[in-house]
Amino acid sequence: MVLLPRVVVVVVVVVVDVHVHVRFPQHGVVVEVCASERRRRGRRKRRSLQKPVGRRGSVVGCSSAHPLPSPPLLLGFRPLRSSSFLFLLLPEVLLMSGDPFPALGNVLRDYLAKVLGGAAAAGQASGSSGMKVLLVDEDTIQTISTVLSQTEILQKDVFLVERLAAVQASANANDSESLAHMRAICVVRPTETNVRLLKKFYLARPQKYRSYSLVFSNAVRDAQLQDLADADQYSQVDLVLEAFMDYVAVDRDHFRVALAQDQAASLTNPLADVTLVTHAVDRCVEGVASLMLSLKKRPVIRYTRTSATASKVANGLHTLMYDEERQLFDFPSSRSATTSPLLLVLDRRDDPITPLLVQWTYQAMVHELIGMENNRVTIGKTTKESAGEVVMNAEQDDFFQGHRFTNYGDLAEAVQRLLREYQQTHNLLSTKGTDSAEVSIEGMQRFVEKYPEFKARQGNVTKHLGVLDKVNAIVQSRDLFTLSTLQQEMCAQQIGAADAFAEVSKHVVSNDAFTFLDKVKLCVCFALCFEKEWASKYKAQLMRDLEIVASDDALARARGKFSAGGSRVGGSGRARAYVELLSSVVEHVGSSKRTGDLFRNKSMAARARKAYTGLKGVENILTSHTPLLVDTVKDTLKGKLDVGQYPFAMGRNGWTPADFDACAKGSPSGVIVYLVGGATFEEAMHITRLNEAAGEVKILLGGSGGVVNSNAFLDALVETSEAAMRHR
Repeated sequence: MVLLPRVVVVVVVVVVDVHVHVRFPQHGVVVEVCASERRRRGRRKRRSLQKPVGRRGSVVGCSSAHPLPSPPLLLGFRPLRSSSFLFLLLPEVLLMSGDPFPALGNVLRDYLAKVLGGAAAAGQASGSSGMKVLLVDEDTIQTISTVLSQTEILQKDVFLVERLAAVQASANANDSESLAHMRAICVVRPTETNVRLLKKFYLARPQKYRSYSLVFSNAVRDAQLQDLADADQYSQVDLVLEAFMDYVAVDRDHFRVALAQDQAASLTNPLADVTLVTHAVDRCVEGVASLMLSLKKRPVIRYTRTSATASKVANGLHTLMYDEERQLFDFPSSRSATTSPLLLVLDRRDDPITPLLVQWTYQAMVHELIGMENNRVTIGKTTKESAGEVVMNAEQDDFFQGHRFTNYGDLAEAVQRLLREYQQTHNLLSTKGTDSAEVSIEGMQRFVEKYPEFKARQGNVTKHLGVLDKVNAIVQSRDLFTLSTLQQEMCAQQIGAADAFAEVSKHVVSNDAFTFLDKVKLCVCFALCFEKEWASKYKAQLMRDLEIVASDDALARARGKFSAGGSRVGGSGRARAYVELLSSVVEHVGSSKRTGDLFRNKSMAARARKAYTGLKGVENILTSHTPLLVDTVKDTLKGKLDVGQYPFAMGRNGWTPADFDACAKGSPSGVIVYLVGGATFEEAMHITRLNEAAGEVKILLGGSGGVVNSNAFLDALVETSEAAMRHR
């Protein structure tokens, strides 16, 4: 496996060390690997079985009629290390506004543009340019689809997108179609499964595609490189890159690390399988480390003291960035504790209230009531012309960009304005085409020029009208105004425990508009808001009320209304599991398990702020709740975050206690918040507003797995409850 045929590499060792050479005999290529690096990787392998580790090699001299590709071939990438086989690359991110962080979508878009462009240049150098096929895995397809549209991918001469795993099924079915006229650009994570698929179904077969450019979204291990080199018997690989884009950009200041469903659930389940949790933690470490490399940052790290998983993620990142890969993360802006950004690793369980509440802003409502995955929403076909699935991407939809945080009450008016603008354009075009019996050539030309824009606006209007129509129907049929008002009053402590219990019990028993899951959310909110009185006075009665409802309607209604947003409820047996959740919810996410002042009643200052808010009043009771994350981030920016509750991850970083003290009391240059267990769109909205108030992108929000909504969070709580019952 080689970048160009017949390359001869001369390695000159400058530093005194023992070096091992990985040889590709069919091409005479030598890749240099430092023995001390191999020992360090060996220690790391024992700590984590699946964590990919970057290699260290350098080519100092080259003798060939065709020299090794230089940085210009890579169209703006800056190689930190290079060999005849592997390039480790970082994008040249331009911070035009001076923001501490660039827009995450722009970072990934820049990466992909240079990856596809660099691969094209490599193809031209090897005489194999032309049409391309993009090979992806289950993780990288999420990364790519959120930042590039199908049109943008086509503009890169990519005419086919294929999942790497799909070839296994087609190969088993004896469907081995040859596409030798196309180049393959493979953008995948460096996992053992992906390497095995590449070896068996691609590289071992001649002329499946004309050539291959292998782009790994994270660091690739030496053993994997050797396996790929051995498998490339037909010299089909012309380029191998490491491009750090192992995360999904949800918004310009919001990201997530893609996890398998069972891994994501294990992070908030203290009784989950140890191996599964270890793999999930490693996956979080890989994703966040990839983000930091793409931003060229090495942060100071703090974490929630009471969370074992947050501690594991924080310390894993610290070990990686300050020990195992210290040189890789050695950026000039991150060589001082006071100038480095702060990475704050938090636990979703510290704020179990926010995911349970009814949402009233556009983006959050769509995700809560319909379900949004990778910016795609399935609304069903309301007319023959409407699409069943629509894309709601703020980078590509100006209306959604401007109104994704708009309250429900103002949203209908905004959509009506959009409709009126479309109708005016439609009338204008229609009038110009019918005013005279004979249409001029100039008039026809103007119509043709305006028609694509007109059709795009028509599609946008149809999309938002369809989404809003479905949201309206759900809001009315489920009586969500009543549900939300009661939730907000309990969270704000505007109603006493006895009065709240009477209201909750009444709606659980007799409000047929509420779905079963709506009633479960209401009961869980009550249990958490009135924890002191819950066990002794109210738990038994509410469990009995909920049990009656579950046995009556779970089978009939759970498969319909309950399925919105990703809930997996199905049948009375599963419904009873949600009833049993009430017996243990306080045990798992109660005050004794949480860090922070969730209800703002632990300190005199918090109670004073809460009283001031009550006296001042709020614009809308339905949106009065503020997530705990907002207070945590504000305290961090003011240098007031409690070191006892949020300690530093320490180790071999060369910093003194005075450095950490200065960091704790000062305002960091930037803050990256990573929520183990996932973030919500409500929290993302507040982070965006904090950035807008500051006039710069100073805070990034990330989470593990998908963006959390109430049904997904309830599923995670139920899995924890069921695991606890099995261990009793």
